[in-house]
Amino acid sequence: MASTAADGGTTDRAAVLPEDILFEIFSRVQEDARDLLCCAFTCKPWLRLFTDRSFLLRLWPDHGHGHRRLLGFFFQKNLYGNRKMAIKKHARRYYSVSAPTFLPTPGSPLGPGERAITSFVADDDGAFSYAEPVASRNGFVLMRIMPRKYHKTKGQVVFGLCNPITGERHVTPPLDCACHGHCVNGYAILMDADHSPSSGGRHSAFSQLLLTGYHDDDGHVHLHVYSAATRSWSALTTRCHSAFLLGADDAHWLYYTPRYHHRPRLYILGFEVTTARVSFTELPFSFNFSAGWSSSFLCVSRDGNRLSVASVYAMQVDVWTQQDGGDDNQWLCTQGIKIPPKVRHPEIYTYSRRRKCSFLNRGSLLALYECDNIFVVDIESNDLERVMVCPESLLHNAYGTCVPLEVDILEFFIVRLGGLSQG
Repeated sequence: MASTAADGGTTDRAAVLPEDILFEIFSRVQEDARDLLCCAFTCKPWLRLFTDRSFLLRLWPDHGHGHRRLLGFFFQKNLYGNRKMAIKKHARRYYSVSAPTFLPTPGSPLGPGERAITSFVADDDGAFSYAEPVASRNGFVLMRIMPRKYHKTKGQVVFGLCNPITGERHVTPPLDCACHGHCVNGYAILMDADHSPSSGGRHSAFSQLLLTGYHDDDGHVHLHVYSAATRSWSALTTRCHSAFLLGADDAHWLYYTPRYHHRPRLYILGFEVTTARVSFTELPFSFNFSAGWSSSFLCVSRDGNRLSVASVYAMQVDVWTQQDGGDDNQWLCTQGIKIPPKVRHPEIYTYSRRRKCSFLNRGSLLALYECDNIFVVDIESNDLERVMVCPESLLHNAYGTCVPLEVDILEFFIVRLGGLSQG
């Protein structure tokens, strides 16, 4: 198959093939979205074809629904208890240099088999060695990376973003802050469309990175904003003091303060993208943290206008949803989702079977890692889907960070290529 326009005759002949023939050809490589993206750039007729929703639905009839948006997981196989020691020359023999690993879900458009993130993104400078995935959104993966001179840095953190489908990568300059180690604990990736819905073809372009963390000097939670356009950091101080992060979604973070023994106060730290205004709002409800193992998460509803907070227990998921009208005090416990006995967490918690939960983007989807299986719970429809058996590499990564990669592959092609096809 011709992949460039250098051979004009071959490209022209391929472009006029009937759509059914082209579908048969492209369906043979539909398990690798990167190859199809290259095909789309071959000629104008193919570019228009890959922005036709009906054609894309034939290639990926199930994607965009339920757990089909989940393409896989990024995680760091090696846990470095002392990263400064790991990078010192005399100690490298005790540590194996390892970039984050990608584990695809069954039928993932990124292809089968575990492989390093460097198989998707160029890393000639070794920037992703020792990197730890911390967040993802719209196909972008955020990693905290360790500079080559990490053992000489004081209070600096560096982050890298990459898109495994397009091969894009972006490494931030060092951030000087008083947030050390685990004190940087909240992340959000913003796109051009978050600032301007009319951004058209640049809908999926990375725009800003938001970080929250505790400052040692004043004990407050600070919000750090990185701009991709100016390649610079800025900082905003919040009124939040001595709070602990529970979860986050887009530009909102759920915090709690352990002022009460079993029912701490819950707060939402919000960032208004268009005005750069920071808000800190106490919620009118709380959770019973003493009622067995529990963890709370924040997510955005499918319409993108309402927030939901879910508390995950061993046998159920309680969901509180912000009501229409925009009043911060109007929240309702909309449902309690019962987890079926066959997927309940075992009574005895072992190292290899600890629970890990993460919300997926804008689908109100919760990924649960239970009893050696990976499940997705839709907290709006109360549906539970089994995605795959949890492999040994994730089971043995109980205390590491595991980041789900979620992409609506149809929307990705339409938005990414739409502006080009009309040019």
